[in-house]
Amino acid sequence: MALPSISSAYPQTSPTEVKEKIKEIKLDERFLFGEGFSEDSEMSDREALKELSIMVNTLRQENKCNGGIELDELKKIASRVECVDEGIYEVCYYIPIETALGKTVETPVISSVSKPEEPEKTPPVVSNPVPDNVNVYVVPSEDLDDMIEAILAQDTWYEIRTILSHHKGLGRLKDSGRDTSLTNVPSDANILLFDDQGGMTGFLSPKNEHGQRTNYKTRALESDSQINDYKFLFWYK
Repeated sequence: MALPSISSAYPQTSPTEVKEKIKEIKLDERFLFGEGFSEDSEMSDREALKELSIMVNTLRQENKCNGGIELDELKKIASRVECVDEGIYEVCYYIPIETALGKTVETPVISSVSKPEEPEKTPPVVSNPVPDNVNVYVVPSEDLDDMIEAILAQDTWYEIRTILSHHKGLGRLKDSGRDTSLTNVPSDANILLFDDQGGMTGFLSPKNEHGQRTNYKTRALESDSQINDYKFLFWYK
């Protein structure tokens, strides 16, 4: 059974506490999640559910499950968290990996909202608490150059997000965001581009002194006006 939305279950929870809750969910390897951000609650809801749908159905296809899960059904079985902060609605839908694969399990409970522990200075052991025979990429190195190489070896948002979440949990990403336009992307950020099925169409470096980015996949220099083969993007720095 899906957990209730935190906004309805805990109406007095502050935006900061809800953001910590969402962060905790995103760093929990038991879950798949989708996020949406906008000034409109319904738009954020649709965006988050669509992203989760891509994650779920990509995983099901990789593990040879029968068929996909439609949006209406996914909305019934997923849990939802919403945060409203300064007029921006942040919605997060999440679901246990086992549930996404069609197994009957109880939704793991994210206990109380708490700040994540500071990353250890020595490289931690990366655990993989997901079910047996589930294809989930585990990051082999803590080096950011190797992180770029690891991302280039992947094809889908689901696989790449595992890498990003791992490094973000270690405090190695200063900032990140998801958008549908290059307009608000910082010039010093790396950009990952995806089509409407979650397939990676480009991976771009921060801008150089001439305002161009290097496409890590093709090694070509590209200006913003040349970058158009994507449905959504994720940036980080």
